[in-house]
Amino acid sequence: IQYRSWCPHCVHGRGVSSPHRTDQEVEDLGVATLSMDYCFMTEEEKDEEICPTLIVYDDKAMSIWALPVENKGSVDYVVKWFVGKLEESGYGGEKVAIKSDQEVAILALKRAVIAARQGETVPIESPVRESKCNGAVERAVRTWQGQMRTIKHHVEHCLQERLAHDHPLTQWM
Repeated sequence: IQYRSWCPHCVHGRGVSSPHRTDQEVEDLGVATLSMDYCFMTEEEKDEEICPTLIVYDDKAMSIWALPVENKGSVDYVVKWFVGKLEESGYGGEKVAIKSDQEVAILALKRAVIAARQGETVPIESPVRESKCNGAVERAVRTWQGQMRTIKHHVEHCLQERLAHDHPLTQWM
């Protein structure tokens, strides 16, 4: 959904006071690169972390996939979801690259996805303390969080009440 400066829900969810623009560095591996990371939404008042969400950015299709997860790491339903998304996107038997940082949980998930796939998968880890190397997924996380806040703000406005982080609609969003 496009950001509209006149929409109070867009401004609340994705408004940025001064965006910092940089040249986008693209690695040309000749294959689709899927960058992945976990992120958390927080309760605005309490600054309390809500369940982790796996974010995957597909650089070829420029699309974002998001899945709320109960636990980080190699969880069967998350591995099946990821492999299923690859199939749906036409990457079933194709060679792809999966990029992540070096967090233990995300590396375990990446190894499980590689083992579950039929096609060749090239694992890529960004260097330690080099967040710029994983910038595509960092931007995807920011985009997803903004969209989530926008939708939540709109739903709360329509319902005229705040939704708790464990409300079923929050998971649905």
